[in-house]
Amino acid sequence: MLFSADKIPVGEDQVQHVEITRDIAQKFNRQYGEILKIPATVIQKVGKNVPGLDGRKMSKSYDNYIQLFEEPGKLKKQVARIKSDSLRRKLPKP
Repeated sequence: MLFSADKIPVGEDQVQHVEITRDIAQKFNRQYGEILKIPATVIQKVGKNVPGLDGRKMSKSYDNYIQLFEEPGKLKKQVARIKSDSLRRKLPKP
């Protein structure tokens, strides 16, 4: 809602968070008028789960997540730990 997005890409296991946000926005709009945009959930067929820092499903239980308000130095280290696919693609990225 902060960015007035039309669509929110999430992992399959995170849909409930967008649904709660939608419910809150709808109740707010009923009370105060059409102020907040109601986002739609988008789940890609490939990569249904959001990968964590170690490539597994992102989870606090696995301690492989990025803290939102981390100090810049620690945040940089966390981002540098993210496993990525370095294989070349046949098609250019959009």
